[in-house]
Amino acid sequence: MEVIKGFIDWLFSTSLNGSVLIGIILLVKAGLDRKIGVQGHYYIWLLLIIRMVMPFSPQCFTSVYNLLNLNKDRTIITGNTYHGQEYGFIEEPVLDKFLFSESFLHSTDFKIMVIWLVGVLVFSIITVRVNFQFWQRIKASSHKASQEIYYLLERCKVTMKINKEIDIFFTDVVDAPTLAGLFNVKILIPSYMEGRLTYEQYQHVFLHELAHFKRKDIHIFSLIGIIQILHWFNPILWFGFVKMRQDCEIACDSLVLSYLNEGEYKSYGETIIHMLQNFKSSFQPVVTVGVLGNRGEIKRRIKMISNYKKNSYRLSIMALIIFVALGFAFLTSATKAAESDMEELSNQENRIEMQWPVQDYTQVINPYGSRMNPVTKKEYYHTGIDIPAPEGVDIMASAKGEVIFAGWLEGYGETVIIDHGQGITTLYGHCSAYLVEKDTKVKSGEIIAKIGSTGMSTGSQLHFEIRKNEEPVDPLKEFQPNQL
Repeated sequence: MEVIKGFIDWLFSTSLNGSVLIGIILLVKAGLDRKIGVQGHYYIWLLLIIRMVMPFSPQCFTSVYNLLNLNKDRTIITGNTYHGQEYGFIEEPVLDKFLFSESFLHSTDFKIMVIWLVGVLVFSIITVRVNFQFWQRIKASSHKASQEIYYLLERCKVTMKINKEIDIFFTDVVDAPTLAGLFNVKILIPSYMEGRLTYEQYQHVFLHELAHFKRKDIHIFSLIGIIQILHWFNPILWFGFVKMRQDCEIACDSLVLSYLNEGEYKSYGETIIHMLQNFKSSFQPVVTVGVLGNRGEIKRRIKMISNYKKNSYRLSIMALIIFVALGFAFLTSATKAAESDMEELSNQENRIEMQWPVQDYTQVINPYGSRMNPVTKKEYYHTGIDIPAPEGVDIMASAKGEVIFAGWLEGYGETVIIDHGQGITTLYGHCSAYLVEKDTKVKSGEIIAKIGSTGMSTGSQLHFEIRKNEEPVDPLKEFQPNQL
């Protein structure tokens, strides 16, 4: 279960870090604007994609998380008791994996995992269905362009130094010219434009779509589609990628203008305005990119075109510096020294205070760790400690929490398991009776059961376990001797 816990932690920390990075990117874009250039406005978003697909981030002293560590689990456990003398005891725990699998099924992590998987399934089905229907409609209602138009496309491909074979189809499925397909690339042109576009307008359309092809925008936005499905729960990421798509269209405009003469800039802008006359929707399937993109950004694009100057497409030195600086700050993680400092500062807030579960009975037998069963002569790993006490003595909750199991478990007998939050659970086994039910909220020190000898036990005692993120820890190391 630790793998699932680790994945959930990675998923949400990555999503949170991505959200923070979006805010920083928007601030940088607003503050520097023209200083980073058109390409800089787009390429800075690539940091977000890198951040979202990184399985881990290298430690670096330049990381912003040295100041604010968003990923560190700083939960600690403290308590007090007196350790008695150890002596032999016969017990062989069983069904340990089953026990904590059962507790995991009732844990918050399991519920989060189920909800996330349902969301991923729903968005995946929608994405596959929309794209499948899109291509089915293309096959049913499209026809190839004339040789004359293909000839014009070939001339544009030569201009942009592209050798890939690309088809041209007229169709009613799209409202504006669109580049579609990851492998069999096609340029889709609305049917109403057939016979209505001038030679120059066709040239502008082809150059724009070829710019998308040259920059690998379809592949990038297909990857973004996968990221959005995995992080369907984060609207900030969806918003960030919408902004990225808008900057992508402006970057493509800039690339097209770099191939045109200065006197053609105005006519290129007029072509885009002409496309708007019959434009209805900005929605695009995952495997498409188009001329218009988001209608609300057309004014910004026209403004860029009217102010365009030669060499504006080139990536500025300022943009490169910002890209590298943000990469070192947000694509890395805090160093161990910084994590240690952060943990020390936050210990007080995240402390779970533990108390000894059996008052006045502090002797421990059969401690935590690898043990030899005196009967079977087989070595086994004892995941808790045993505290002997007379039958019927009160067993208290070591800390406040919620009961996630109360009942019989073979080997442990009558058992109570309490979830204390932050991945911490405690188990109380071999009870003669339990006094709480599942989902009961308990306070620290509240009586939850009675000492007994149920399950695989040869004497009256409490089998006590502490687990952190489903992994057992030595209970004795979580308590310090009383200063009597």
